[in-house]
Amino acid sequence: MKNYKNILIYLPNWLGDIIMSYPAIDGIKKYFPNSKLCLLGKSSMIGIFEDNPIIDQIIDIKKYKSIKRRDFDIIILFQNSFISAFNAFKIGAKQRIGYSTDSRKLLLTKHTSAKYDDSKKAHTTDHYINMVNKILNINIDIPAPLLLPISNKLKERARQYLEKKNILNKTIFAYGIGATNGFGKIWDEKYYAQLANNLHDKYNAHTLFVATANDKDTINNIKKHLNHEPIIPSTDLGTIAAILSYCKGFVGNDSGAMHLASAIGIPTIGLYFATPISKNYPRGIKTEVIAKYMPCQLCSGIKCSYNDKTYECKSLIKPQEVFDCLESILQK
Repeated sequence: MKNYKNILIYLPNWLGDIIMSYPAIDGIKKYFPNSKLCLLGKSSMIGIFEDNPIIDQIIDIKKYKSIKRRDFDIIILFQNSFISAFNAFKIGAKQRIGYSTDSRKLLLTKHTSAKYDDSKKAHTTDHYINMVNKILNINIDIPAPLLLPISNKLKERARQYLEKKNILNKTIFAYGIGATNGFGKIWDEKYYAQLANNLHDKYNAHTLFVATANDKDTINNIKKHLNHEPIIPSTDLGTIAAILSYCKGFVGNDSGAMHLASAIGIPTIGLYFATPISKNYPRGIKTEVIAKYMPCQLCSGIKCSYNDKTYECKSLIKPQEVFDCLESILQK
């Protein structure tokens, strides 16, 4: 097994995939403890790794051209696109490894087929670990559960935010109400409001939405049925991750925010009705999944082909079922 002094990991594009790649990142650091480990990814995403003890440097993907050829011995691609392999080729590290997807074999120095690990069924976390194990001939274990550390620096920023909002040390339930590229993945807005109202009444709890500017309509639709005003942090992702660590629990669609809450270790419920759970279920220590499906092919929330495009699956899971499930996690 070769010893690498400088390792660059090319992160996936989406938050959920980044979270699910963390066990592989952690495993790589454990196998090469004396290496400098750097991450390359979107500036909007990499903040969750701020002051992470195993990460030496985080680099904005927009600045990849500033990376010198001699900076890294190896680039490990957790992104499967052609452009990621092309960017890695231009950086020019001695080794560039990844899955041989998207016609990029010639751009990689070592690669393996995504078919060998039955990737259509393998969990995304396992998919990253399997690739690294296969190509580097190491044996990173598949962890259970997945745990993402949040730095004290981020927690202090979150503490200051909550103090400013006058909700520090108050009971807060968070809700991941959005879903990138999939309107049909968003749970029924009235159900979100009903659940939030019930938890607010029982626990005198504040309601916090994890949302983006693209979720404006969803927020407004939920607020029509809320009997209290929600908190909607507008800040960087690292601070939002730390804010979640102060929350009593989290409920959300199949989304990056749900994976983040689960990985942080707070009680989390993931709701699945338009997407399969086999490859992308959350692996947090206090996480449960509720999955219910229509008798149609899963559309990933993008194009409903059932019953005149009504997305009936959004209403299959009822608020009382989610409430009871969350209560059971909180009592453990």
